[in-house]
Amino acid sequence: ATTESVTGWITILRTEDHQRALAGEPQLLKSCGRANVQAEISIRDQQGEVCPVDTVGELWVKAEHMIRGYLNRPEENSENFVGDWLLTGDMGYLDDEGYLYLTDRKKFMIISGGYNVYPVVIEAVLTDHPAVREISVFGVPHPDWGEAVVGLVSLQPDAAASTAELIDFCTGKVGKWEVPKWLKIVDELPKGATGKIEKHRLREHYLQHPEELPWAAPAAE
Repeated sequence: ATTESVTGWITILRTEDHQRALAGEPQLLKSCGRANVQAEISIRDQQGEVCPVDTVGELWVKAEHMIRGYLNRPEENSENFVGDWLLTGDMGYLDDEGYLYLTDRKKFMIISGGYNVYPVVIEAVLTDHPAVREISVFGVPHPDWGEAVVGLVSLQPDAAASTAELIDFCTGKVGKWEVPKWLKIVDELPKGATGKIEKHRLREHYLQHPEELPWAAPAAE
């Protein structure tokens, strides 16, 4: 569901889908299900064209119970609506049966060396490390790669791990372009009122303090 859907669900994972998952198709539990009968969903590329099956793009949704725009906010309307379609800002893909799999928020996507990188992919890998309690991955400017994949990690109580160990843990589990260029271990990650990690605050900090990154040019004497 989205806030803009007001009164109904956009997708649903039905009882029979759970039964299929328990019978040998566990990947279905990673999906958001298929479109509700009252809604349409579509995965679109940056030009607004429909993406092929299993290709990541932005999730567009359309339903009778959706809002038609934001009151007195014409700029946001032009950015987030195309006709009756709402551009959700969520990235994901549809499989050949129409099941929706979300990968990340569009605003968090990192473009590193020409590749699209979704932080949630790296976060899912690092969360499997026994020493990791919380992880937030984001992109920062890099002189060679355009953006670099970096992250802040907090460890489990009494656990020990080096950043080199954590980076090595990612190798072979994600693409070479997705392996973090730099990690930092911290005591706590900043969270908002709902308990979500405030990724935007972390990224903004390093945009304002690039000298803290290992590839920063040395200060002139």
